[in-house]
Amino acid sequence: SVLDDYETQLRERNAVDMDDLCGKALTVLEQNPQIAARYRDRWRYLLVDEYQDTNAVQYRLMRELLDAEQNVCVVGDDDQSIYGFRGADVRLIRRFESDFPGSTVVKLVANYRSSSEIVGVANRVIADAPGRYRKRLTSKRGKVAPVHWKFAYSEDAEADFVATRMHRLHSAGQSYGNMAVLVRVTAAAEQLRDDLAQRQIPCRASSGAGEGVSVMTLHQSKGLEFPYVFLAGADDGMMPHYFAVKQGEDAIEEERRLFYVGVTRAERELCITCSARRGDFDCRPSRFITDVAAGKHLVQVN
Repeated sequence: SVLDDYETQLRERNAVDMDDLCGKALTVLEQNPQIAARYRDRWRYLLVDEYQDTNAVQYRLMRELLDAEQNVCVVGDDDQSIYGFRGADVRLIRRFESDFPGSTVVKLVANYRSSSEIVGVANRVIADAPGRYRKRLTSKRGKVAPVHWKFAYSEDAEADFVATRMHRLHSAGQSYGNMAVLVRVTAAAEQLRDDLAQRQIPCRASSGAGEGVSVMTLHQSKGLEFPYVFLAGADDGMMPHYFAVKQGEDAIEEERRLFYVGVTRAERELCITCSARRGDFDCRPSRFITDVAAGKHLVQVN
């Protein structure tokens, strides 16, 4: 098979791929207690960042490296666990206190990135997620502008709306480089780049008009921030994705966290858009929008 051939090539080159770095290290430590003891003596303290993205192998590796004192500090946010498809298990961060009795949890709830309006939407989106650490963000930026959402009648109308608002921001002195469009899947990002380019909006390269608008998937946006964010294609079946809906509640809840990540990429202004028709299919707004709109956190625009 292709996999067998690949692993043979790795062995012949005395090489490992990225996924093997943890797995093979874990095998060595589990099968050689004396080697594990040497590394436990070498490192007295262990710090793990982005703990919400930990998978089972990484978790076991961490446990192998801890000595009897169990001196470990982890940093993470279960509300931003979005890599289940890579093996990340949100339950690992949520059970940290039971795994390490006597540990202290410090909640960092001050948000220095986003406006009060954006933080309000983020809090409302994630509030209904089951099993999460209960926390409520507070904005240190204060009020800036309402969070808008647009329910367009077609994909073209949605693209027109986004382009018009971008032109308006640019005319008011904002660089296109301060703007980003976030979507659920790569194909939608490619389509939107084409749609915006047709409407004289520069995307990915420098131009006479300044830096281009960033168009990317929600997963690609993790860790980034932009003054002006458009969360586009927010239809049920896209956010949450159709495949996640088929998989059940756990997958839907990861989609909720992905939506939350998208919302919290925005610093000053956020606009969420969806379409009544996409291709040959009728659509309705994402259930996440419905949840937020019910709490009067969104302002619908015509």
